[in-house]
Amino acid sequence: MKKVAIPPIKSQGIKSKLVPWIKEILPSQDGAWIEPFMGTGVVGFNLAQNSAIMGDTNPHLINFYSRLHSGEINAAMIGRFLREEGGKISDYGQDYYYEVRKRFNQYKSPLDFLFLNRAGFNGQPFDIWCQDIAYHQPYSERHNINMHNATSLYKIKATHNFFIVKGPRASVLFVSRLLSVRLCPF
Repeated sequence: MKKVAIPPIKSQGIKSKLVPWIKEILPSQDGAWIEPFMGTGVVGFNLAQNSAIMGDTNPHLINFYSRLHSGEINAAMIGRFLREEGGKISDYGQDYYYEVRKRFNQYKSPLDFLFLNRAGFNGQPFDIWCQDIAYHQPYSERHNINMHNATSLYKIKATHNFFIVKGPRASVLFVSRLLSVRLCPF
């Protein structure tokens, strides 16, 4: 198996190290990959062969990938945003983190979501169960605001076609593999 593409979203318990093992034990795939709790998406993004149905109860996670697909955000924009915000958090520390958290709770920006994911304690705020609950992860002194996943981010955008369906209790991300991969440097 080629190197595992790591999604831009981080979380405690990400399955990136298990992807090769999961691939070994999977039977051959003829149908769609179905993943009701996608989390970071690392397993589905790396193993789905033809098409996939991936869902999650976190609307902000689905919103992030939806905006990435629509082109509203892209890898270059994310890189600039994380570099700028990373500089501010280096200068102002947790005060700036809590300012961004307050801004996210008001406006639900997918870029703020990614920033908080990378600067917050233990990554992904999977304790958000509906859109009405505010993001409340505490600041982490060991934040990870860098772009080491930028290439993986663009690979996911370039090699998957996303379709979003939002239901009353969960959002579902439909992914279909495209045939070509196009990488673009920053």
